[in-house]
Amino acid sequence: MLSDKKFTDITGQKKSSYRNTKRTTKPEEDNWVCGVCTFHCTAEDMKCIACDARKGTSTR
Repeated sequence: MLSDKKFTDITGQKKSSYRNTKRTTKPEEDNWVCGVCTFHCTAEDMKCIACDARKGTSTR
């Protein structure tokens, strides 16, 4: 379990914990699941970062 200690990010700003940081990715509904390995990819990924399969590729 994480403690409530303060962390310092690379800009030198104090953060109370990583859980309170602002989300920088698109909402999950824009993400996609790789049809080859079932890895959950971000909407910006044109290919799976786990297995390199192109977006929309299926094993069927």
